[in-house]
Amino acid sequence: ISDDRVYCLTEDSSLRLWAGTFAGAMNIFDPKSNGFLHPHYQMLSDYTACIYEDKQKNLWIGRDKGIDVIENTGKMRHYVNQPKNGNSLVFNNVNSIMQDKNGLFWIDTKGGLSILNAQTNKFYNLGQEDNLPDNLSNTLEDKDGRMWTSTTNGIACIQPIKSGDGYKFKVSRFDEFDGLQGGE
Repeated sequence: ISDDRVYCLTEDSSLRLWAGTFAGAMNIFDPKSNGFLHPHYQMLSDYTACIYEDKQKNLWIGRDKGIDVIENTGKMRHYVNQPKNGNSLVFNNVNSIMQDKNGLFWIDTKGGLSILNAQTNKFYNLGQEDNLPDNLSNTLEDKDGRMWTSTTNGIACIQPIKSGDGYKFKVSRFDEFDGLQGGE
């Protein structure tokens, strides 16, 4: 393995085990050699915070400098924050990525939440001005389609609401005043 500081593991639909590390980029376990292979892709960074395989079998890699996507064709795509472009990633330091039942990608970052409609390439960015705590860690979807996001300052429940050809989002915030244990 390229670095002992392993930050994430995922098994893809081809049953390959991917390991993302602090400074050693990507590693794929090879059961034949009982060792790791090191694919060479043009990545934004060697730091890997999360790895997620979407419904189309593309691999999304969250990094400290944005997102790398290894498409199922082998082609690479990148998403980064462009400060003067509201239709870009909200912040480059990505903590987690997941795809909801509607196909939207929920991207937790240290500086807010980006929700990407990959069909239209439209980003919806939420932050503290939207009642969202900062430093998001992880998001999951409940059976009713609500998105629950963990943060260092509580939990947020986000309800996506279809609006015309886009979405709006209702954010409810829960913290120690709502019965959670104290802050960080």
